[in-house]
Amino acid sequence: MAKTPGIGERYSEYRQLVARAVEVFGDDKEAARWLSQQNTDFLGRTPLQDFIEHGPEPVLKVLGRIEHGVFY
Repeated sequence: MAKTPGIGERYSEYRQLVARAVEVFGDDKEAARWLSQQNTDFLGRTPLQDFIEHGPEPVLKVLGRIEHGVFY
């Protein structure tokens, strides 16, 4: 059984995720827009919804692809 992260750990993950999005998009507003818009990479959910359900790894993986120009 997987350990559920505590609120402090989850908040830390959220802050790291937002910081990474700002790094990739170069702008707070663009990062916030991307994090809050529905996205086909997350089956129509927003990246933040996916983070809540699955943790930061899937969202960080997509951000890495965006940063390197890999789209599919």
